[in-house]
Amino acid sequence: MKAAVYYETGAPEVFRYEDVPDPQVGPGDVLIDVEAVSIEGGDTLNRQGGALATRPHIVGYQAAGEIIEVGSEVTNLKIGQKVATTNAFGSHAELRSVPARNAWVIPDGFDVKLASVMPVAFGTADDCLFEFGHLKAGQTVLVQAGGSGVGTAAIQLAKRAGASSTGAPLCRRCTTEPSAPSATCSAASGSVGNSTVTVTDSAAGCSTSRTMRWPVWAVERQLTRRRALPGT
Repeated sequence: MKAAVYYETGAPEVFRYEDVPDPQVGPGDVLIDVEAVSIEGGDTLNRQGGALATRPHIVGYQAAGEIIEVGSEVTNLKIGQKVATTNAFGSHAELRSVPARNAWVIPDGFDVKLASVMPVAFGTADDCLFEFGHLKAGQTVLVQAGGSGVGTAAIQLAKRAGASSTGAPLCRRCTTEPSAPSATCSAASGSVGNSTVTVTDSAAGCSTSRTMRWPVWAVERQLTRRRALPGT
């Protein structure tokens, strides 16, 4: 298979696009044909100077695609299903093998690209809010960097659980310049509709202004899971 690999850490130029052996599929694993990859902050940190678990190293926490092989002990997933996956590394390739517990079925018709970015952000937010923070309905939570991936996920999960949230500065300018509009730069607000959760990050005086919509099924799934995800 083809993969984005590197033999040493450093600038983006260390990447090579090469042929590497296909990943092995263990009894409890699934093999996916990768359709979309999420580039995480941890991926770039590893490329810049992290440990190389393999050589050549295939970086990457998250990827989504179609299952093309299942291990002999896997009973909850099957060939042909689309899944979002997460693991310590290995996503930046044509094929990826992960433990079945690290794969989540993508509902029919949902965008595979959107699904590929969800496990780490929503898993981390869910763990922080509920596993460790014990957030309850009616409480208010402060979300640092409300416009980040984990931040937008946390706001949505908090809203869905009946809590309210307030944002903290997102960009470096707002944390270093007293006159910068820190109150509005990170004033991410959320609302829950019948089929989507909408989060708007209003960035007055900054370079970002966006509205993000996520399906309610994704939010509800994380609210009922209440457990940490590997690699988060």
